[in-house]
Amino acid sequence: MTLISHTHKFIYIKNVKVASTSVEMFFEPYTYKNPLEHVPEHRCSFKSDQYGVVGGRPGHLNPGPILPHDGLGKVVRYLDNNGYNHKNYFKFCVARNPFDRVVSQYLFDLRTPWPPEHMYRRHRAEFGFGRYIDQYHIPAADYRRRIVINNKIGMDYFIRFEDLHAGITEVCEKLNITDYDLTNLGFAHGEYRRDAATKEIMPRRHYREFYEEAPEAKAKVERLCKWELEYFGYEY
Repeated sequence: MTLISHTHKFIYIKNVKVASTSVEMFFEPYTYKNPLEHVPEHRCSFKSDQYGVVGGRPGHLNPGPILPHDGLGKVVRYLDNNGYNHKNYFKFCVARNPFDRVVSQYLFDLRTPWPPEHMYRRHRAEFGFGRYIDQYHIPAADYRRRIVINNKIGMDYFIRFEDLHAGITEVCEKLNITDYDLTNLGFAHGEYRRDAATKEIMPRRHYREFYEEAPEAKAKVERLCKWELEYFGYEY
């Protein structure tokens, strides 16, 4: 979920398929009065108090005004409209090579045990990566939308998915957070990496293997994610 800490003065924007839930659960305790006593719960209901805000999830009893993947512009407007000044908050999120991120989305759709109303996500992935990318709307512009304020990049820091621990450590240093433990940082949606029959974690394939089987998919990612590739310096 989107996180705001009034105590540590930070805003965390949750992007898609970048270990965002794992990072969310790591920083969620710092939106509470006693971080060391709070057990992250990947909550679904909106929470707002003097210590911080945790965004809600659509479809639940109390989703609230801030949702899981809302952009930075909406979040800072919420802060400013509620008597805070967003300029006093450290803003960060996670970035990931879009070639790798798109493969992650494909595997997630393919292996997640979706409820009936969302089974279309698995069905569109079952025909293979190339067909999936041909039909899948890659939300490239959506990524940039999440990180801008008045059409300008508003983030103070990007944690790189490729060096997650180092990025989280640096954010903690900037926020003067010292009471943390990275040894428990995992991947919240790691179940989709398991074989459906044996439940064993399958060997991780390099993302390039998927594009070698579907060259047209590589061209589509290059075209739609051009800004992202150039801004972050990612390459195939």
